[in-house]
Amino acid sequence: MVLNGGLNLSVLDGWWAEAYDGLNGFAIGTGRTNTNPDLHDARDREDLYRVLHEEVIPLYYQRDRDGLPHGWIKPHEAHHPHPRMVDLTPTAW
Repeated sequence: MVLNGGLNLSVLDGWWAEAYDGLNGFAIGTGRTNTNPDLHDARDREDLYRVLHEEVIPLYYQRDRDGLPHGWIKPHEAHHPHPRMVDLTPTAW
């Protein structure tokens, strides 16, 4: 989950390799690299398509009777500990 509250989908390098916990977004690949750039790109491409097809798209489009994608919403709630603005607003004016 990035600071703006969105789920991340990225290769496991840099900050995402440190932040990714399996619940806060989606990983492309396993973080391994290859000195052959064509092979490296092919692995990333294949894994990107797999993650989109098997994880991201089903999670987003699986909706309940009210049309809510609870599987998509759950990681946002779990990784966004800050209270909502509406919860901070006094109820009696």
